[in-house]
Amino acid sequence: MKASDYKDLFAALDTWIRQGQGVQAQRELVRLSKKKLPRREALAFAVLARRADLPLLGIRILNPIVRPTNKAPATASETESAEYALSLTKIGATQEGLQILSDLESTRIPEVLLYTAFAHFTGWDYESALPLLSAYVALPGIAPYQRLIGQVNLAAALVHEQHYLKARELLRLILQETHEKNYVLLQGNALELLAQNSILERDWEAAEEHLNEAQKRLSDTNSRDAFYVRKWRAILALLKSWPPFNSLEILHAIKAEARQRQSWETARDCDFFEAVHTKNHALATHLYFGTPFPCYRRRLVKSCGEPFNLPEEYLWNLVEGESSKSIFDLFNAEAFPGRHCLKPGHLLHRLLATLSSNFYRPLRIASLHALLYPEEFFNPFTAPTRVHQAIIRLRRWLSAYRIPLLIREQNGFYELIPRRPYGILIRNPEGSEKLSPLLVTLKHRYPNTLFSLQEARAVLKTSLATAHRLMVKAIAGGHVRRAGTGRSTRYIFF
Repeated sequence: MKASDYKDLFAALDTWIRQGQGVQAQRELVRLSKKKLPRREALAFAVLARRADLPLLGIRILNPIVRPTNKAPATASETESAEYALSLTKIGATQEGLQILSDLESTRIPEVLLYTAFAHFTGWDYESALPLLSAYVALPGIAPYQRLIGQVNLAAALVHEQHYLKARELLRLILQETHEKNYVLLQGNALELLAQNSILERDWEAAEEHLNEAQKRLSDTNSRDAFYVRKWRAILALLKSWPPFNSLEILHAIKAEARQRQSWETARDCDFFEAVHTKNHALATHLYFGTPFPCYRRRLVKSCGEPFNLPEEYLWNLVEGESSKSIFDLFNAEAFPGRHCLKPGHLLHRLLATLSSNFYRPLRIASLHALLYPEEFFNPFTAPTRVHQAIIRLRRWLSAYRIPLLIREQNGFYELIPRRPYGILIRNPEGSEKLSPLLVTLKHRYPNTLFSLQEARAVLKTSLATAHRLMVKAIAGGHVRRAGTGRSTRYIFF
């Protein structure tokens, strides 16, 4: 294909995505990915693939450029690196994505601000995203459509952080511009956000009106965005009603559909609103222990209002509604009965702990790789094989000791599936009650990211020897695990 042919094709794909015809764009991108793309087209292809919810296609195209080898040297532009970083966050390699973005200069590449905000979104950290998005939309020289994207995401962060008046004013401006330019998808997104804002303000009439308008714009009822409208309609019905019997049935149906659609965070949010509205502390506890995002857990505790007692340990029964005396104690790496052990902190124990860290979202290869090998870059051509080998080894161990757990892969996602009732004993993910004051300080600075001994020393303002002794005790206590050796040693909180 000639350069002009690619330009015309990419323009058509861009139009389809803007108008909400994502499925049509996906088919064409998959077809195109099977051909050898010229280097000059790699970035444009990767951007379109990510926008069409196919980020791995873009990663495969950009990886040889951003992570070149001696046999195939290349020099990535800052824009290519930024796009590669954002696509990594989309597939679960968030820390690597943030690391790449932190090395780029936002004054030269304004998208660094936007992409870093998106990375924070993946962990429900809207508070950290707010100043980045505010700075991005205020920059001169940004293309009008890109500014709109930044404004829509800024509005989402404002809604989530309960800045209702600012969100409403911004969304009104977005609606006016998207209407004038016929940006149907962004207009529907803005209406959905207005509905969310009204729901959280408990303005039921306005919420209903905005949802009706959003549904008209997003006429493809099978699209993801149309599904989100139905999600918020179910939440609205729940919050308006008491007792909530009929509305709970609707919400549970949305949750089931979310799982089918692999809209895992929608399923999590359904439990959030049910737990808070019905004061279901058992469900809230399940949600708390089954969510690996500190920001989300804090939001849950705050939204529950009245204090509820969070236990030090939680038994996750993998067959809903059925308890079992057969359990695996993750902290001690032991299965009961029988006392079959894994080596604490070693690969298979880390893999089982990782698969047990999120009750709602099965994990992709990139997420598993990032958590199992936190010091290594994700290579889309070699990392899957390495993770698959670890999964095979854990499957063999589970089978050898007749532990009734399967590791199921479905559409690229991995999760634990029980053969019969089985429980996994999990420690409180915060665990601050048992941490020394120094460890509490350190965990607040590095809640789920790697840090070195020198960084720990700087944060705690102690000697290197004191910081080392603290890490030894933290590892022995099961609060911290170590990655790497020698000068490459890094630490991360469980």
